Amino acid sequence: PIIRCVKDIGDSRISIYRSLKGKDLNKDGVFIAEGQRVIRALLESNFEIVSILMTDKWLQVFKEQLSREGNDDLPIYLITQKEIERVVGFSLHQGIMAAVRVPAELSLEDASRHWSSPHLLLAINGLRDTENVGLIIRNSVAFGVDTVIVDRDSCNPYLRRVVRVSVGSIFKILVVRVFSLLDTFKWLKQRFRTRIIATTPERDYSVPVDKIDMSGDICLVFGNEDRGLDKELINIADSTVRIPISDDIDSLNVSCASAIFLQLAALRRDPQRMSYI
Repeated sequence: PIIRCVKDIGDSRISIYRSLKGKDLNKDGVFIAEGQRVIRALLESNFEIVSILMTDKWLQVFKEQLSREGNDDLPIYLITQKEIERVVGFSLHQGIMAAVRVPAELSLEDASRHWSSPHLLLAINGLRDTENVGLIIRNSVAFGVDTVIVDRDSCNPYLRRVVRVSVGSIFKILVVRVFSLLDTFKWLKQRFRTRIIATTPERDYSVPVDKIDMSGDICLVFGNEDRGLDKELINIADSTVRIPISDDIDSLNVSCASAIFLQLAALRRDPQRMSYI
């Protein structure tokens, strides 16, 4: 790598790390990854790293990974802990960040070439909370989801907080953004006969998850916790399921619910694999 010391946070070479809240991913084409575990996952992935901003401590920690083939021209900017906290605007920062190129849009057709057989997909509809999206991506990696499908009404999966909350899981799974989940589900049904399983806390038109067959090619769909799934998606679903919970609670947080649904799906689809995880 190409190592340079930075003594002034106004240095134009690290301008990409300033004013992170205002970053326009579509305009800049770059997102920010931060924290030890996230950077470790990044360095083990095929994502294109634009540069890394870190303290000398982390240069020593990641010395082996950074010396690997392909990192010869990677710019690394060394900065003190005090100065990096001034860059991000708060204290207690771990002291390591990377600017990463947003990957090219991936089509569902291209993603399908990497799916297991049978495949397990997860789709999110209208989720704008970055923490929920990050956690759902992490849950998806934990339980063997082949691809996460994100509609345009949901937040961008490469937002800084999504990446951080996913703890680097975003680098370990295929993510496809689509304009229409309805059209996507029609395509999945026609192309693969994928069964669409819509999740909901509503009891009037759903059945308990333990009553549903989760074998074969399936796609679990999760919606906004406040308004739920779009009606058209519920109508096209092959099953609408819920997690039985106490009458004292009307619903679970969507990321918590996704972990429960995915764990049940993984257990039923491959009990042997789940027995040693």
